[in-house]
Amino acid sequence: MKIAWYTPYSIDSAIGHYSNLVVSALRAQGTEVLVVRSENRTSDIRALPPTCRDESYAWAADLDRNPPAQLADYDLVVYNVGDHYDYHSYCFNHQAQVPGLTILHDFSLHHALYKYCMSAVPMVAGYREHLVAECGSEALDTYDRLVSDNNELQWWHHDMAKHPVYRWALEATSGVVTHAEFYRERVAATLGCPTTMIPLAYDSPLQDNATAGAAPATALGTAGKFRIVTIGAVNVNKRHETVIRALSASPLLRERCEFRVVGPIDDSARARLQQAQADSPQPIEMTILGRVDRVTLRQELEQADIISCLRFPALEGASASVIEGLLCQKPVIVCDTGCYHEIPDSAVYKIVLERELPDLIATLEDIVRRPQLAAQKAAHGRYWAAKRHAAPEYAQRLLEFAADVLYNRPVLNTFDRIADLLRQWDTPVDEVLMSRIDAAGNDLFRQRPSTTPTRRAA
Repeated sequence: MKIAWYTPYSIDSAIGHYSNLVVSALRAQGTEVLVVRSENRTSDIRALPPTCRDESYAWAADLDRNPPAQLADYDLVVYNVGDHYDYHSYCFNHQAQVPGLTILHDFSLHHALYKYCMSAVPMVAGYREHLVAECGSEALDTYDRLVSDNNELQWWHHDMAKHPVYRWALEATSGVVTHAEFYRERVAATLGCPTTMIPLAYDSPLQDNATAGAAPATALGTAGKFRIVTIGAVNVNKRHETVIRALSASPLLRERCEFRVVGPIDDSARARLQQAQADSPQPIEMTILGRVDRVTLRQELEQADIISCLRFPALEGASASVIEGLLCQKPVIVCDTGCYHEIPDSAVYKIVLERELPDLIATLEDIVRRPQLAAQKAAHGRYWAAKRHAAPEYAQRLLEFAADVLYNRPVLNTFDRIADLLRQWDTPVDEVLMSRIDAAGNDLFRQRPSTTPTRRAA
C-alpha cells in the first residue's frame, strides 16, 4: 500500500512525534509512506525544525494547486486532524477534494472551526452558522448568551465541550480512527462512516536509554522534595491552579513538594499561574520552565516524582503526557473523565471532578506518605502502557482498518450519490424508503465484517 500521510511535523507537535513513530512502523511492515506537512502556509509554525531531521517530507502547500492530480498515485491519504487550524489547515482543505482516512486526535474541533471561519478560504460560512447547522439552536443560544454577557471564555473553556463539532471538517472522510471509545460512537453517529478505536502510539524520552521494565533511577522523594510535574502546552483545562491550591492548603505538601510546569506557555498563561501562586494563602514552591528541548524533557521526567495530567474539560482524544508519565514509571494523576476514564484504576490515580481539590490533596498526601505503594502502581502503569501504546501494533491495526475503508469506499460513495439525488428531488422523508435503503446498505457492508462501519445518513 502507498500512503500520503498528512500531519503537523514541527518539533513542538506531539502529533508530529506520534507520526514519526507510526510512519516508521508502517514502513517496517512494507508500506510506502510519504510524510506531507499540513501546517498553514502563513503560520510561524513552518519555521520550526521538524520533529525528525532525517525524514524527507513534502509540504501540503506545494500540492495545493491540484491535490487530486498530485495525490493520484497514492492508494490512500491519511489525514491527522486536531483542534488547531494552523497545524492542520491543509488536512481540512484537501480532504474535501481527496477524501481519505482521518485520524481524529481531539474530541472536538471548535477552535479549528473558528479559525477556519476567519481564514481566507472562499465561501466559508461564519462560526455561528456552522454551530447551529451541526449542534442545533440550543448550542447557538448558549454561545450567543455567553457572548452577550461578555463571558465568551466560559464557552471556550467549558460549554463547547457539550457540543462537539466534526462535520464541517470531516464530511467527506472515508473513515475515522479515534484514540478512545468515549468519542468514537459520537463521531460515527455524526459522520455515518466506518470508525474504529486504536490506542494512541507513543513513547517516552527515557526509552532512548532505558530497557522495557527497567526501574526508575531513584526511589520516589529520595532526592529531596517530591517533584510534581506537568507536561505540555499550558492551557486552562490542565488545572494548574488546582495543583497550586492543593499544595497551599496542605502543610505536608507545602513542606514536601515542589511544582514544575514544563511546556510552551504564553505571557497571559504565565501571568495567570504567577498570580495564582501570589494569591495562595500559604506560599508554595513553583518553577515555570516553559518550552524545553527533548534532552531537558528527559531530565525533567527522570527527576519527577509525580506527573499531574489533570484535564477538564477533557478535550483530547488521548494524552501523550499520560503515556510518557506511565512509560517513565512515575505515579500519574488524572481526572476521571473522557479518555482518562478508560485507563485502569490500577495504573493511575483518578480524581473525581465533583471533589477535585480535596481528592487531589488526599491523593498527593497518600503518595508522599506511602511512596512504595505509589511506586508499585507506577510499575503496573508502565507495563500496561508499554503493551497498549506500542507503534508496531498501532500500525498493524491501522492497515487492517484502512483495507476495510478502501473496500467499503464504493458503498459510501453510492450512498452519497443517493443522498444527493434525494435532496435534488426534494424527496420527503419516507420510512419505507429509508428502511429499504438502510437494508441495502447493511447487505453491502456485511460483505467484509472485520470492522463495524455505520452508514452515511441520507
